[in-house]
Amino acid sequence: MVSGPLNRGYGGEHRKQSLARVCVEARVAPCVNIPCKFWLDDEGWKATVECLDLTVHAPDFISARNYVEAALGKHIEKVLGVSAKTTSAHPL
Repeated sequence: MVSGPLNRGYGGEHRKQSLARVCVEARVAPCVNIPCKFWLDDEGWKATVECLDLTVHAPDFISARNYVEAALGKHIEKVLGVSAKTTSAHPL
């Protein structure tokens, strides 16, 4: 018999079996490196993901980076057919 926090004491095997049947759903945020290009023009910062034909505009670099991350997330959700309950700092 294996000793551990799920097996100690009376009914340890029963607790272990009960926990094995529990299903937990959780959201994950994968880290994916996607090449993005950023540049400054007369209207502010622009960012593009060329492989997805995705472009965003922002007043500063940090906002451009945040907007392109949000746009990528929305694109992935669309491809997967899922919808996350998140708020975006930039309407896309």
